[in-house]
Amino acid sequence: MESANSYRLSALRGNAGSDSSSVAANDVDTGALENESATAQTNDQRVRYRLLQRHAARRGSNDQRSARAIGRTTGMRIAGFASVGLIVSLSLLPGALEIRTGLPGSFEHFAAYLGTGAVLTAPMPDRSGVILLALIAAATVLEVFQGLVADRSPAVVDAFVGGVGAASGVGLIRFYRSWSGRDTAAGFGMRRLP
Repeated sequence: MESANSYRLSALRGNAGSDSSSVAANDVDTGALENESATAQTNDQRVRYRLLQRHAARRGSNDQRSARAIGRTTGMRIAGFASVGLIVSLSLLPGALEIRTGLPGSFEHFAAYLGTGAVLTAPMPDRSGVILLALIAAATVLEVFQGLVADRSPAVVDAFVGGVGAASGVGLIRFYRSWSGRDTAAGFGMRRLP
């Protein structure tokens, strides 16, 4: 390989002779060519790095993006736990103080648990199994405790519908994250890096 490069260099310079001084000069030029090739690769890397820096500056730095994602994650967690508190308080209200939307009770249960499951799973997708089991247990326990509240009666159907709603909310977020290419380890709002 080295002799082929030296021959090309000597042909380009018009030194196609076979004397030993031209061969030694060509060997030095081959080393220079290798250095130039390494320098060109380094320059290409520098150009790519500069382009990545410009792109990051347009989108915001990693620290800024991380801060926004942490803010979103914290807000979603607060909303999720607030919705759990709302479900608990509405489930244990006496029948006289019960607040209804006018929709069938099963639909209300489904919608409440679907929203809660989705809001809790979005910032913590790696804990979706725990969230699902906790919501199913909460639906069951709250229905049992409704038997202890005046003017309320427990219903197995409502516990089942609540569990199906929770599974639908968790599944919806898991499907969205896998479909959109969101990284589950990066948290809500962060995309997988190339």
